[in-house]
Amino acid sequence: ITDRKSAESALRQSLSMYENITNALTDAVFLVSKTYKIIWANNAALTHYGYSPPEIQGKFCYNITRQAKQICNSGEFQCPVARVMEAGTPATATYTHLDRFGNSFPVEVTVSPIKNVKGEIEQLVYICRKIHAGISPPPDKPY
Repeated sequence: ITDRKSAESALRQSLSMYENITNALTDAVFLVSKTYKIIWANNAALTHYGYSPPEIQGKFCYNITRQAKQICNSGEFQCPVARVMEAGTPATATYTHLDRFGNSFPVEVTVSPIKNVKGEIEQLVYICRKIHAGISPPPDKPY
C-alpha cells in the first residue's frame, strides 16, 4: 500500500508540474484527438479564445479556433491537423483565428503528433502563437 501511495503521489506531482509549465506559457496550447476534438487546453488558449474548460473540451478545434463548422481545407489553405495526420510529421503555418466574439487575430500554428510505441499517432499538440504588430507573414499559408 505504501508503494502504491508513493506512486500515486509521484504521478500527481508530475501531472501538476506539466500543467504548471503549460499554463505558464503565453501561447495557446491544445491537446487534440485524431478526430479533431479538443481534449485539453491551457490557460492561454482559454483566454485567447474566450472560453472556459467545459465549453472547449470535446469541441472540434476548427469550431473554437476559426468558428468553422467543418475541417478547414479550401484552396491553398490546408488544415494543419490534417497535414500532420497525413504526413506524420509536425506542420507549421500562419492563419487568421477568431475568438468566440468574432474578433480576428493572426497566429502561427504548429501542430505536432504524439505517437505511441508503434509510431502511430495517438493525439496531437496544437500550439498557437499570436503574431503581433510589425510581424506580417502571409495569412493562411503553410510553410
